[in-house]
Amino acid sequence: MICSQRRWSRQQLQQLQQQQQQQQQQQQQYYRPQLMLLLPSLLLQLVLLLLLLLCSRGALAADTTEVIRPSVHAGSWYPGSGAELRAAVDALLDGASTVEGTVKTIIVPHAAFQYSGPTAAVAYKQMLSLQRTVKRVVLLATWHTDSAALLLPPEEFSAFGSPIGSVPLDREALSALFSTGLYDTAPAEQEIHEHSIAVQVPFLKRVLPE
Repeated sequence: MICSQRRWSRQQLQQLQQQQQQQQQQQQQYYRPQLMLLLPSLLLQLVLLLLLLLCSRGALAADTTEVIRPSVHAGSWYPGSGAELRAAVDALLDGASTVEGTVKTIIVPHAAFQYSGPTAAVAYKQMLSLQRTVKRVVLLATWHTDSAALLLPPEEFSAFGSPIGSVPLDREALSALFSTGLYDTAPAEQEIHEHSIAVQVPFLKRVLPE
């Protein structure tokens, strides 16, 4: 079998290089205008994508922002400063008696601390042993404004506040309750003046800090 090997002359190599250069120039002349036409569209899509990402981040930030229900009774129904309130609750708990048995439900008064604080402390002291086991606290409270409806906390709030910290609301559980049609939502402008739950928050923060 005889194999032949083609030898390129210098002139032929130069012609081949020229042909390749001409092809590259033709491709550049063809694709460059096409790219210039596509560039504005690509830039517009990039801007829209950035705006979408910014809007998504803004929506997530809005969803996760904690709106704490103000403690308007601080300074009147119980001490207004964090240090004084913490000391007052601890003193009430220290002076309260304990009972034997497992606690699942407590009934507490909801007056100002100087009137019902010692009695409330006896009930809450029984919860100190449950710090590592309690996952959710359900509060059933009195609504002093005239209303025959069963009311849930205002949708605007994600937590109940106090000078020693806030107690978060389980918005998912509250939404599930609202979906049953058995409950209405308390108007925020009226609820913030309601004290029946507000006076429980300092005790809850001390006996169930987490």
